[in-house]
Amino acid sequence: MWNIAVSVGELIARAVIVYVFLLALLRITGKRQVGQLAPFDLVLLLVLSNAVQNSINAGDNSLIGGLISATTLVGLTMSLEWPRTAARSWRRWSKEDPRC
Repeated sequence: MWNIAVSVGELIARAVIVYVFLLALLRITGKRQVGQLAPFDLVLLLVLSNAVQNSINAGDNSLIGGLISATTLVGLTMSLEWPRTAARSWRRWSKEDPRC
């Protein structure tokens, strides 16, 4: 439960890579608001989360590994919110009206 199978740096790097990849992939496929999600979209999100789970944690099922990955993902989300307040182009890219 407490023993990490991979290094902390690897867990953080894996979480960052998967987060950026999924963010780009979801932006490319179209923008939707939560209220506009069809059942298929919700299933896609759930299946995506299951599909990338092992690529984030490298098979490490320890409590500490999960906490490190979760903290990294939350930190990335918070760090992407900061530029939205400072740069108009970033705000437009990250919060543009849905097209789909």
